[in-house]
Amino acid sequence: STTAAASAATRAAPKAMAIQLRALLFAAFLAAVSSYRSPSQVIAASRVIPASGRPVLRAAPRTYTAHSFTMISRDDEPEEAFISTWEQKPDAEKIKSPSIIIGLVAIVLPFFIGIIVLASGGFGNN
Repeated sequence: STTAAASAATRAAPKAMAIQLRALLFAAFLAAVSSYRSPSQVIAASRVIPASGRPVLRAAPRTYTAHSFTMISRDDEPEEAFISTWEQKPDAEKIKSPSIIIGLVAIVLPFFIGIIVLASGGFGNN
């Protein structure tokens, strides 16, 4: 009787997790839907009603003007461009950098560990 109760409890656990997952997904869906604003709501929110009582659309704030950017042609570029100290180093010296070594090890090491685990028979599979 205790094994039957334990068996029923282990079968009920995945169902409870599935229900929790559905509830979480439904809550995320409700949050996304409730934050949606239709275009008419956006226009209505941008209207200003002055003392005359007539609604007037407000102009969107300008972040830049078209003439504030200047185009650079190849003739206008300086002969010598700015080069950082990292770019000036030779490749052999860049590879000796601790940040490069740590990055390469962080990328390659998990693959080697996975190969060793798979070659030795996996996790606890006898």
